Amino acid sequence: MGLYPVRAELELLNEMKAYSYQVMFIGLIFDVIIILFVIVSILLIYSLLLISVETKTHEIGIMRLVGLSKRNFTSMIFVQSFMFVLPSVICGFLFYIPVMMLIFSFLFTDDLGFKPNYAPSTQAGL
Repeated sequence: MGLYPVRAELELLNEMKAYSYQVMFIGLIFDVIIILFVIVSILLIYSLLLISVETKTHEIGIMRLVGLSKRNFTSMIFVQSFMFVLPSVICGFLFYIPVMMLIFSFLFTDDLGFKPNYAPSTQAGL
């Protein structure tokens, strides 16, 4: 009875050790590039929103100059928001069932034994 000295030689690990710093460096470069893309996209979105707000402020100022009252301005904003929301709600209700059928057909196969119900539930808010 005694202690047997065990030494494992992993040839694949020794071969990969030579490339570990290169892989780490390439991963770091990709991380920096992704961070730059995120920063540039945030700046682009911010500038687009800022231009949109400045344009809308100019339009509102001209409308007020022409003689639009506060009440008419509020009703105009309400009608514009309603015109943006109504088509999206209608499209959401129309495309809900076909899109859910498509997603569930990819996620759940017949061999799983799960048959999903695509109809909206009336107890969602409870």
